[in-house]
Amino acid sequence: MPKPENFSIFFHMTPNTHIEVAKVFDAWQAVFACQVCQIPPKEWETLKWGFNIGALLTEALDRQKLFIESQYTGHVYQEEAPDRHTLALRCTHRPGQLPILALLGKVSAASSEAARASAELYCREITSTFPFDYTIRPAASALEFDRLSGKDILAQCREPHALAQIMRYEQQQYTRKNLAYAIGFWQTTERADEQIWRAVAGYPFPVALNVSLRPAFFSYQERQALWNMTQVSPENPPLPPNENGYQPYDQWIEPLINKRLHPYKKFYYTQVHLASPNGIAGTLSRPIGAAITRETQDLLSPGFIVRTLADLSDARKWLSALTWLEILPSMVNSTRIQRLSDIADLGETHSVFRFPLQLRPDITQIKFECPPATKEE
Repeated sequence: MPKPENFSIFFHMTPNTHIEVAKVFDAWQAVFACQVCQIPPKEWETLKWGFNIGALLTEALDRQKLFIESQYTGHVYQEEAPDRHTLALRCTHRPGQLPILALLGKVSAASSEAARASAELYCREITSTFPFDYTIRPAASALEFDRLSGKDILAQCREPHALAQIMRYEQQQYTRKNLAYAIGFWQTTERADEQIWRAVAGYPFPVALNVSLRPAFFSYQERQALWNMTQVSPENPPLPPNENGYQPYDQWIEPLINKRLHPYKKFYYTQVHLASPNGIAGTLSRPIGAAITRETQDLLSPGFIVRTLADLSDARKWLSALTWLEILPSMVNSTRIQRLSDIADLGETHSVFRFPLQLRPDITQIKFECPPATKEE
């Protein structure tokens, strides 16, 4: 990732969408931003077609999942598409103001004109296919783009303590044969994300929550490395739980391999970052991490970890990545399977990349900033 001074930036305005275009060495990147608002709850309830609200919530979440699935490009054995389509769910909050929900999109191309044209088409696709439980409106000016993307907040996050990444729990564990990596899962429940929005809205300092999404795939070598991980599990019958220190790995490896090595699953780079010029306190990261790594009836969860930075150089790289929707490798585990920290299947990605559905805003006490509807709407 190049340093900020290597960027050459200009702005492009169309009648409906403001697009920022930047040259990063040999590639041009184009980024747009859209404000997202749920339609009023009373109007939303009319979509239930005779079903109860619980069924409507399930249907709405499935529409969000379909939207994520439609972002997948290519097929499971194909390398990353050259246009590097990337989306980011971004929620920004400034004390004394309502939080803002935004969807940012980026594409890359060999020329500025191609990047701009591709971004315009991508923005049209996004606004056309976004779940109809929401209104979505592209930023029409540089000022509106800056507000939706939280550029003012990111510009103040110059110190390492101002940035953090929430990751699935990850740690080396002993087995009877060898050391192995155990990585948890992104998983949540239908209403758990309410805790995320309350945590962000209640933070006493400016803050930006960013969830990145980009199609991904596992190479043959990575699939082989994953398969080899099954060979370190014990062959002997397990001991009683209080005597078997290897049992957590044994219970983890089977669902992981089932999720990662299915030949037709869709995978995504999925990363969660927080940025606040006043630092990331545990009172912010803990409720968010807990909401997206929940224990379910089908699968236990080892929880989450919060990754922080050590120096200014890393902070500049992270800020550049958040500004231009890049995916930086987490670099936590061994080199051979380092991408395992960042890649999730469709179900896991849907647990993290999720827009709020407020059934009763008067109960959750959360309201988001939404512009008034125009006559055309």
